[in-house]
Amino acid sequence: MPDDPTTERGEINSLTYGDIRVQLLSDTLVRIEQKGPKGFEDRASYIVNNRDNWTTVTYTQEQTSDEYVIRTRNYLVRIPKNSTAESVYVTTPTNKLLYKYDGNTETNVYLPSPSEELKSWYFTDSPRIIPSSAGYSVNGEPLSGWDFDNDSTDIFVFLPGGDYKQFTKDYTRLTGESEMVTLQTLGYWDSRYYEYTAESALQQINDYLDRGYSIDVLVIDTDWRDHTTGLNGVGYDVNTDLFPDMAGFLKECHDKGVNVCFNDHPEPVSGTTNGLDEAEVDYRSKKLKMILSLGIDYWWYDR
Repeated sequence: MPDDPTTERGEINSLTYGDIRVQLLSDTLVRIEQKGPKGFEDRASYIVNNRDNWTTVTYTQEQTSDEYVIRTRNYLVRIPKNSTAESVYVTTPTNKLLYKYDGNTETNVYLPSPSEELKSWYFTDSPRIIPSSAGYSVNGEPLSGWDFDNDSTDIFVFLPGGDYKQFTKDYTRLTGESEMVTLQTLGYWDSRYYEYTAESALQQINDYLDRGYSIDVLVIDTDWRDHTTGLNGVGYDVNTDLFPDMAGFLKECHDKGVNVCFNDHPEPVSGTTNGLDEAEVDYRSKKLKMILSLGIDYWWYDR
């Protein structure tokens, strides 16, 4: 049986069974982790940024000839002896199955519907990527300092007991809250694939306003960018034939109370193999900052 887990991770109940670590993050959330090449992972990952702010869970430990058992008031975590994290499963206190790994290792699974009677749900932090302390920036480190080398099975099992609000509370607490968008972003958008000029785009806005309709966001699709480089639909240089004064055009849109959104085709920089290669980060950072400095409000990734 493992030692008292509170001595390992503060108030988080962390129990280690060989190369398996089980963390009881709350009465409704369990982490099941296989030791990685660099050991168990306590750094925030790209997906999971809350490692420490959890509550102490009351539990007891048992074992049979075949498995270790962690018993809480809401669930039992069962760890077969001499197994891996993928073999760990969770039951109710009356031994009804709540969770068993089904082989799905994708992080980008759909969230369950609020209409479901949600007893359990899980996702794996896979691939587990540790962001650089310098963020998305050129810093001279391989892959800009982002760490891909401690990937391992890392499963988060949600056990809300049918309470969808509890599920969303646990999910946002684990992964972090998104910034609230502006109210204007939730307003009326005009978006179509069309070769605007500065004049025709402003006329599109005026057509709404002259008829007494409001418009909040106008989307300028791919033709805003320069196509003379031979990279059709790629890059960040402005098509000055259509928009000879992009900063001035965007200011006129803002004066009319309209935000503008460009599309982006983020194709990799020639010679790079990873989105975090130094040349890629340097190019993307400089070009996107340049577009923002002109006054663009948003862009959307068309890939």
